[in-house]
Amino acid sequence: MAKRLIYVGQDDDVSDLAGRVQAADAGDDVGLVVPPGAQAFQTPLNLRLLRSVAMKRGLSTSVVSGDARVQELARGAGISVYSSVAAYDGGVPVVAPRPGQPPFRETGAPLRPRAPFLPRAGAPPGPGEEGFVAAMGPASAAGGWPAPASATPGAATLRDPALLAAAGAPPAPRESPWAAPAPPPASPAGPSPEPPPATVIPPRARSPWTTAAQAAEWDQPPPPWAAARAPGGYGATAGATVLEPPPPPAPSIQPPAPPGRGPAGVPTPPPAPGGIRGLLRNRPALYGIGAGLVVVALLLFLLLGSSATVTVTIAEQPLTVNPTIQGTSVAAQASQPNYVLTKVISDTGTQTFTATPTGSQAVPATAATGDVVLSALPGVCYAAGCSTEVAQGTEFATSGSPSLIFAVTADTAVVVPPGGAASNSVPVVAQTGGTAGNVPKDTITAWVCAQTNAECQQDEGAIAVSNPAPTTGGVDATTETVASTADIANWQEEIGQYEEQLGNQAQSDLQIKAAGERAAIDPGGNGKSITYTISPSSFPPATAGTVMSAETVTVTMNAAETVYNPASIQADVLADLKASTNLPSGDSLVPGQLSLKNLQVIEAGSDGTFAASVSGVDYYRPAVSLGQLRNQLTWHNPGDVSGIVKQQIPDVQSVSVSESPLKLFFMPFSSSRIQIVETFEARAPASSSSSSTG
Repeated sequence: MAKRLIYVGQDDDVSDLAGRVQAADAGDDVGLVVPPGAQAFQTPLNLRLLRSVAMKRGLSTSVVSGDARVQELARGAGISVYSSVAAYDGGVPVVAPRPGQPPFRETGAPLRPRAPFLPRAGAPPGPGEEGFVAAMGPASAAGGWPAPASATPGAATLRDPALLAAAGAPPAPRESPWAAPAPPPASPAGPSPEPPPATVIPPRARSPWTTAAQAAEWDQPPPPWAAARAPGGYGATAGATVLEPPPPPAPSIQPPAPPGRGPAGVPTPPPAPGGIRGLLRNRPALYGIGAGLVVVALLLFLLLGSSATVTVTIAEQPLTVNPTIQGTSVAAQASQPNYVLTKVISDTGTQTFTATPTGSQAVPATAATGDVVLSALPGVCYAAGCSTEVAQGTEFATSGSPSLIFAVTADTAVVVPPGGAASNSVPVVAQTGGTAGNVPKDTITAWVCAQTNAECQQDEGAIAVSNPAPTTGGVDATTETVASTADIANWQEEIGQYEEQLGNQAQSDLQIKAAGERAAIDPGGNGKSITYTISPSSFPPATAGTVMSAETVTVTMNAAETVYNPASIQADVLADLKASTNLPSGDSLVPGQLSLKNLQVIEAGSDGTFAASVSGVDYYRPAVSLGQLRNQLTWHNPGDVSGIVKQQIPDVQSVSVSESPLKLFFMPFSSSRIQIVETFEARAPASSSSSSTG
């Protein structure tokens, strides 16, 4: 098994160290050389992680560090600890501290002095000079520490009674300085030593984790029997002075007493009865308090949580009006009687698509057209001029090979001036369609006939022909893209689908924009308008075969609707009822009893105007304060409610009381917990009923 050292940096991460440990060969003994205060070795979790990684790889792990905290954490994680690389190579681990030894003692710190061990009375001298015993310092004054003893020539200070025993004799047991004082020894075998000079023990180095109690304990002055350490070891004297044991530790550094025990180990007396703790120990009292709280909560619930509803049925004569309500979007006009303010809401939307025609048709070639003129060559016509008539169909030809034939399109009278000047124009057309008939000027120069050229030209003289300008208009045969019958049908169907989508969108948008207001729509559907516009306006083509190319088509929707607030109609009808001459003087309408019947929009437009018919019904009675009536019903028995109500409200037919959550023998104490519901019945046989809440 090979030893492998891994030197840890001050800021190394534990994950990096775990990777370096894993890189070791199986079976190696990995030694982690840790500097003081290394970041990765400040928590037990990191050390357990490294140990787990090493165990999985079959490695042995050790920590090499002089830091007391690192050593303590490593031992707690089950890792072997060495104080130096030399100790690691020599296999000398750091021994765990014995019970009672202060933790985290640095290696170079001085040991705390121990109490001396005295030989038993009559024990034979120990090894060395005869009659030699442990040297002690002189006794101190009462209440103080004696000066420490120092070595004297020929004396040695011993800490172990085994060194005081005779050779071959069993060592005397160690005794605590706090045990019963040993009997004074016999006269010293030699002369009494001089008091040793005072020895100053340097303060012990502190660990960062030293508690306040440990610091106070370590700061105690050395005990009086602590012998001064000489350069060659403890000094020895021929006699010893027995001192009194030191005083007990200060109360501030006494160890805590066990649970249930006092400072001197005496059992803690039980707390005096009474107070909160005494009450908590008295279970019957707790049960009584809990039961009382439950009863109080139940009473409060019954008194404050109960409610009652009083339903009163009243027979009254209904009051009816039948106004015609008109709507307008003009605020000034809406303030007039039987007018309500309306508003016009609108919406718009567009959809686009590309229309691509799929039909095709053949386009025949087009023949070129032009004009020719005649001129006289030297001869009879040349001197005096002449006239002739060129018949329709007379043909002329171009020079060169192959030649193109042009024919006269109409009978033309030609006057040839003398001297070779050009005659009037004669229209011709190419006999072959296409762009080949587009020839330059002075190209048509020959007469086409079976005779010689002179005979064709007549008048026994030579007459020349020529075209003064190029012929034009010749187009080759081609194929054109047109809209087929199927294309037009598909486009019309697509337009219909987009219009339906836009219409549904308009319905939804108008409903949202109405925000609870009602649309004014007459039986003919007026009051709402949705129109569609197709762009370009020539789309779709009216007939199949129309020449066209692919184009973008836009379908635009515009919608408008007239809406009104139903509460405005209720306000107008209520005003008509209050102004009705059928309302008796001194009576008033019952609040919340108005009902609108047969509301119908007669005529409407999308510009904010409409007319509607409606029938309004309400009840009237003498003025009654329901708030005062509720105050009178509190605390009373439910059986007394009917009589109280009939005294306050006339024409009462019946009164019923319902209570919740329990039926009690009294009404709620608070008037806010009482609700009065009035139900009216018409006195006429054709009765109608409605409800109001007070």
